[in-house]
Amino acid sequence: MKYEQLTEQTQDLLSMAQFETALLKHKEIDCMHLLLAIIVRVQNPASRIVHSFGVNSVEAREAVKAAYPTEYPTNTVYVFTENAKQAVNQAIEIARVNGFLKAQTEHLLEAVLQQADAGVAVILDAFGLHVELLLTDIRFNRSVS
Repeated sequence: MKYEQLTEQTQDLLSMAQFETALLKHKEIDCMHLLLAIIVRVQNPASRIVHSFGVNSVEAREAVKAAYPTEYPTNTVYVFTENAKQAVNQAIEIARVNGFLKAQTEHLLEAVLQQADAGVAVILDAFGLHVELLLTDIRFNRSVS
């Protein structure tokens, strides 16, 4: 992954996703962990978007625990799944297409939602949300900025 093409806030989210993976005792960092990181780190634009729909970190984490209860031994190194890598690379591309030099947190959120994997769906379903609703909000906010 090209970390130099991510803002510091976005890089922080990748670190937070690793922390969430360890906390849940999962063995790989997937898109659901990226989404959890976005939800947990409240001081970024992407977090404000999901929080505006009533999403909170406690319920999101509990939804993931209920759907993915398998616990693995704590690793010292967590790797990104192919889906998560694709989401990060897609965030960089979304940023580039929209005239940004580096991918911001909202670009990562959009890319994670576009991956639409099962773990992301578990979190959104817990709040009665659909991917398209969030994507529409992100794109609308970008068009009026």
